[in-house]
Amino acid sequence: PTTWRMTDYSSDLYWFSDSHVTPDLPQDQYYYSSHCSANTPIIVDNGSWKCRAGWGSLDQPQFVFRSLMARMRGKRGENDFTLVGNDIGNIESLRSSIKNQFDRNVVTNFSNQEQIFDHLFTLLGLSNESSVHHPVLVSEPPCNPPYCRNIMSELLFECYQVPSVSYGIDALYNLYHTLGGRVSDALVINCGYQTTHVCPVLDGLFQPDQCKRINVGGWHISSYLQRLLQLRYQALQSLISLTRAEELVHTHCFVAERYIEMLSKKDWPKLTVQLPYVAIGGGGAVGGASIDLAKQEEKVLQRRERARQHLLRLSQTKREEKIASLEGQLEKLIHLQQLAAVMSDPEEYRLALEESGFNSLESVLKEISQIEEVLEIERSRLLATQQKMQEAATQAVTGGGESNEPKVDSQWLQVLQTRKKEILEQKRVRNQQKQEYSKRRSAASQDRMRIISQLAEDNSGKKSGSQPDTFGMNDDDWNIYRAIHKPGTGGGSDSEKEEAELAEINKVLQHHEPVNPAGTSSHYQLQLGVELCRASEVLFQPSMIGLDQCGLIDVIEAVLSGYTPDVQNRLMNCVFVCGGSSQLKGMEERLSIELTAARPFQSTFTILPAADKLHGSWRGAALYSSDESVWFTRSRYMEEGIEYRIEHLASNRCT
Repeated sequence: PTTWRMTDYSSDLYWFSDSHVTPDLPQDQYYYSSHCSANTPIIVDNGSWKCRAGWGSLDQPQFVFRSLMARMRGKRGENDFTLVGNDIGNIESLRSSIKNQFDRNVVTNFSNQEQIFDHLFTLLGLSNESSVHHPVLVSEPPCNPPYCRNIMSELLFECYQVPSVSYGIDALYNLYHTLGGRVSDALVINCGYQTTHVCPVLDGLFQPDQCKRINVGGWHISSYLQRLLQLRYQALQSLISLTRAEELVHTHCFVAERYIEMLSKKDWPKLTVQLPYVAIGGGGAVGGASIDLAKQEEKVLQRRERARQHLLRLSQTKREEKIASLEGQLEKLIHLQQLAAVMSDPEEYRLALEESGFNSLESVLKEISQIEEVLEIERSRLLATQQKMQEAATQAVTGGGESNEPKVDSQWLQVLQTRKKEILEQKRVRNQQKQEYSKRRSAASQDRMRIISQLAEDNSGKKSGSQPDTFGMNDDDWNIYRAIHKPGTGGGSDSEKEEAELAEINKVLQHHEPVNPAGTSSHYQLQLGVELCRASEVLFQPSMIGLDQCGLIDVIEAVLSGYTPDVQNRLMNCVFVCGGSSQLKGMEERLSIELTAARPFQSTFTILPAADKLHGSWRGAALYSSDESVWFTRSRYMEEGIEYRIEHLASNRCT
């Protein structure tokens, strides 16, 4: 293979795309009737990272979506619903509730698998059918447990009433597609999302007794890179998500040809990655899109104002309902009070009181007074609420909600900035003098001692009376004490005034010109160097993430050790590399170097990368579906039972 070299990123800045997938649209009835017949099989590459599904008569899968689902709660009065695949627009927002059907790469949760089947059959235009009248081919991992395959068959035959089912290993389908059906001997390396398999194939048949698996895949690479970056940039942990780590793995990570030698390099090319941020002052960016912070704040204020008005309306409605209820009660009680003057028979009036829940006229009068007090309070509160709503409506019309703060003159702010610089410069000079005075041989210390000696000589002359004392007649005479005063030894009234003035200036400037240094792009940048190859090294050294398993090269040696040298040479003539993680740059070069060191002297081998590492398994399965002998029909299922299986060149085998 050609030698691959590291990319020189120089000063390039990489922005995360943060692209949200769009939901898939189901195929219409016209497409279904024009492209599919009753015998057209449905091919499902049931991968642990992505599910690829489509009709076997086409060259590419029609639908590719993540093997994920999220159970969502419906709104009040609505039923719960499930989002599957590309219906999940933002995975990170639902990360805690996302599930799949896999335990590593083996399907174990068939309730979730049924959700996946429902989704893909709906996308293929079969939602109106009572059953699926098409053969279904489903990929499975190497050495898939028979129990899991049996439950999958039961699900397809009993739940969907499919006419026939076929199973096969995804890596062998990819090998079949790359070699065009000419499969003889090969050593298949399948680098998946959760696991990595090394599968020997002899005479076109899979050898399960020598197949090996390590529990490291693409997910572990992305997760390890995320942990490395979060450990290095702890203040940005919430922004370094698994989705962004996967994007870095897909776009920039590579496999080092010689990892130990590469670690010793000092001139590592640095990749600068820009995280989303909001810039202060209207030039902000979130994921590369410009945002005006003032507009953002204005939207927040408008949203709060709408919420406040909504609460006021609710409060007004509740108070009106309560007042109406109290007025109705008061009207009934007043009517009951008036009956005392109308009814002549006291016994009849007593019965009327008992029917209303009272035992005397005094209790009726007491209840009337209490209701009148509550009514007065509620009416005053209702009036206050109506006044607030009227004020809010007036502000919305007249613009009174805007800030009435007068605009500040920019020249005045410039004067404050200049004065702030002067004070800071004076503080710097004083600190420098303090350091110089602490040294006896410095020029400042010697000047101070010279002035002190001159003052001493002047004082001795004044005592003898030879010269008149004119000190103090000139105000500049007092500056001599400033010259000999040591900073930090007391008497710092000027410095205290400057500190107070500086605090006041900072307060004014912070109010009119707020500065937030965290709103700059450099604070949200990641510098990636050795991490770009360190993350992918877990395929060859799983101990880096705490797994007590051997690496990929050791697994290959363990598989080959189970065969004679002649058989080893047959396998090494075609080292087939497939799977999503095999797309990393430098993968074939690293395998070539490692296998050269591991194999005997002057032995040869050939590394064959998959022709289509993304959709090769699906395309190989579509080609393989034309063979009638690979199908497990419904009639045989009813006759032979659930444990019956059909073996073919791409299937798992019983050992």
